Amino acid sequence: MGTHHGFNTVTILILALGGLMLLTGCGASPDVSVGPNGDLIRDITNKVDGQTQKAVDTTASGWPEGMPADVPPFTGKVRNVMVGGGSAQNSRARLFLQNVSLEQFNQYLASLKQAGYKLQGVVYTHDSTAASEEAARKRAADGNYDAVKADKGSRKLTLSYPGPSGDMTLDVDGLSAVESQQVNRVSWPKNWAERVPPPDTCQLDQRSISANDSKGLSLYCTFSDSEQSQLTQIYEAYQQKLRAKGFTNSQPGSSFSITFTRADLTVRLGMIANRLVVEAQVK
Repeated sequence: MGTHHGFNTVTILILALGGLMLLTGCGASPDVSVGPNGDLIRDITNKVDGQTQKAVDTTASGWPEGMPADVPPFTGKVRNVMVGGGSAQNSRARLFLQNVSLEQFNQYLASLKQAGYKLQGVVYTHDSTAASEEAARKRAADGNYDAVKADKGSRKLTLSYPGPSGDMTLDVDGLSAVESQQVNRVSWPKNWAERVPPPDTCQLDQRSISANDSKGLSLYCTFSDSEQSQLTQIYEAYQQKLRAKGFTNSQPGSSFSITFTRADLTVRLGMIANRLVVEAQVK
């Protein structure tokens, strides 16, 4: 049985939410049970209380726009999203959230409870020696969890949080094939759309954007199978679109790699296989 210590703040969390968890010392707690995978679980739904999240600006936070509505958005900044795994009808999205405060974590648990989720503290198990079993049961009884699971019907979430101001991982399981595609799909960044317009028919997913801030943008577009034979035309049409926005270039429009400039920006384009790469930099 592993000795995970990455979730010690859950004890603090429950106490901060009104002192509803009574630490039980070395004895096993009667409400600790063994889950389907052999992990120790404890229902903490009734121990979670307090203020829920305020309205979330999902554009500013980077919350996936295609996330199912039954998963409450999180207030913190989303650093990265990975979609895949499982089966076609039961896929997963993993969200990495930056610099999550204890208050944000508390409020998200309260929001999940308000949305109808059942919450369980989890202590992961990896072997079955008597000493490790006893240690794991003590951690579960003390509220020193490795993760919190939130279940609502077929929707299952897992929150892993190392402590105040740490990064949090949120797994969303039970996504259908359509939901996975929707979560994976992203739009052209709104903070750049006026300065650098998107190419027509550009498709973006969670892996497409490698940089996006006030100083620069770097991403690539993919295109449908039916458009593969038209990539040269799409490339040339996008160059015309940039010229209409006031950009100029000194290279022929059919160049594999081409640089456009304007008083405020430099934009570099390139075609790599079936991808149109766009890089913009503030001067």
